[in-house]
Amino acid sequence: MNRNTRSSVVSRPSLHTLSLQRIRAAFSPGRKLIYRYLKLLALLTIVSAVMACDLGLAILMLTLGLAFPLLFAPAALCYLLAAFPAVALWRGGSMARFTGVGISAALIAAVAIIPGFISNQRAGRLDAATQRADIHPAATSAARTLEIMRNRENYDKLFMDAEPCGYECRALLL
Repeated sequence: MNRNTRSSVVSRPSLHTLSLQRIRAAFSPGRKLIYRYLKLLALLTIVSAVMACDLGLAILMLTLGLAFPLLFAPAALCYLLAAFPAVALWRGGSMARFTGVGISAALIAAVAIIPGFISNQRAGRLDAATQRADIHPAATSAARTLEIMRNRENYDKLFMDAEPCGYECRALLL
């Protein structure tokens, strides 16, 4: 009897051990895939940090533009971070896969749409603020007269179709 009590106490894992086991179980089937994915994210983070400073511009110029694709490293980093739930839960079963893909799709859509929406809203507010300072005339007046300036050597000649007001003049008056 003492033996059964002892075995039940010893075999009962702690809460910390259970959470670590769940985390390991979630990542164990595709551990190599996760490690490769995390290495790619780390590489893109480093490239993004380099391209964010003046060193990135120097690299771009010294390679004569061959480093141009590195300018897209921050965007690739954002999208790969948004896709992480799908990669992490891919081999966890059909429900886990479906959940991971759904979460990743929502995050990718948010990464694609929200920055453009925010910048559009800010541009609209800036446009409205600058238009408030504009001076708008009460009414626009139509031109009543038209003066046509010509070269001195053509000053006393007629227009192309030998009339005082040719097609050029009529086009300007209409």
